[in-house]
Amino acid sequence: MSAFAPSAVRQGDRGRVLVAEDETLIRLDIRSVLEQRGWEVCGEARDGREAVQLASDLRPDVTLMDIRMPGLDGVEATRLINQECKTPVVVMTAYDRPSLVVRSILAGATSYLLKPFAEDALEAAVAGVTKRSRADGRAHAERRRTHPSPRRDEIVAAAKHLFAQKGYEATSIQDLADSVGLLKGSLYYHITSKQELLVTVVESFLDATDALRSHVRGLSESPGRRLRRFVAARRALQTLDADGSAILACAHRTLRGTELEGILAEAVQRDVRFLEHLLVEGCEAGVFRLLEEPSRLAARSLDLVSAPSRRRSGDFAEIDREANACAAFVLASVSTV
Repeated sequence: MSAFAPSAVRQGDRGRVLVAEDETLIRLDIRSVLEQRGWEVCGEARDGREAVQLASDLRPDVTLMDIRMPGLDGVEATRLINQECKTPVVVMTAYDRPSLVVRSILAGATSYLLKPFAEDALEAAVAGVTKRSRADGRAHAERRRTHPSPRRDEIVAAAKHLFAQKGYEATSIQDLADSVGLLKGSLYYHITSKQELLVTVVESFLDATDALRSHVRGLSESPGRRLRRFVAARRALQTLDADGSAILACAHRTLRGTELEGILAEAVQRDVRFLEHLLVEGCEAGVFRLLEEPSRLAARSLDLVSAPSRRRSGDFAEIDREANACAAFVLASVSTV
């Protein structure tokens, strides 16, 4: 990546960026490119712990986070930044693994850059984060509680586990209170209802699916490679967040007649339309030979990809193998030539 890029924008006009990268030459190169294109690099971190501290102290508009760093890695640093100061994070890595993409997004990353990346790709990732309102068809995000707390996060996590294990209907408020060591009345200081907890869990999963789709949409690759990446990452999500995927599979019935039912339906349609777009683009480029209508093929592919996973393995290599096998099956079904 060259350090020389023309710019007519003054340094700092476009926003403030924290760069977390343990390789000094790469870090300096990123700084040079961003500053010449009008960004202010307000801080540089050489490991994950320093990145968390600087993000808290400096409150940048976006943090560029390398995944592989000494001590605290970029995934865990992203999670801590997301918990503490909600600074948008773009993760950077040379490892093209579905589980790594999903783990980064579940930790709170806004987007994902594969190394080596071009200057334009770097700038596009940073600009996309600072401009994004995250209103990509998800007005439900605006209804979230404005004062999250570690205690509430604990309650949400407990509710998610209980809903997945026992079922939403079978889980009582007393079950939730017992699981986090609170009196039933005290629980309502942190929540308004059991359904509100379900909505929060479902919205969190939909955020991850939207982030995966945005990541793949922004890649400058062939339709075949983008389809493979999306399917593999989407399948890895089903395994890495098995509780969330199990809850989502039952939420359509639980939330029938509520506003969230329509949001769930629209979330499915966004994924179907995205897959359909990739299939049509690939067909027009001569990459795919479709054997049925793109919309039907997209819907069937999504059903396969989003089926709840029974695996709860912490073996990321195994998750990657299963995700890539699913992607290979979908690609074969569209008769790649």
